Amino acid sequence: MPSPIRLNKVLKELNISLDRAIEFLSSKNIEIEPRPTSKIDQITYDLMLDEFQTDKSDKDKLEEINVKKRKEIEVKLAAELREEELKSEKAAEKAAEKAS
Repeated sequence: MPSPIRLNKVLKELNISLDRAIEFLSSKNIEIEPRPTSKIDQITYDLMLDEFQTDKSDKDKLEEINVKKRKEIEVKLAAELREEELKSEKAAEKAAEKAS
């Protein structure tokens, strides 16, 4: 049997608040202490997963978008840095030609 899972881990995974989770569990007659450090069993976790799957998928989609944007920004910054290096090299070459 799987070990109990801390509620705060489930809250992060499903992207829901503690109040929302406690309210849902109360509606299912599952009583737990309203603390993030409370532990739930696998059956309770499965119930929460079924109920809040759409919240989790929304969170996953947002994370995917954030990763793409982060990569785009990194590529743009790398290109700008390379462009600045090329400008510096050209300026150094011009300065060397003038000094000759």
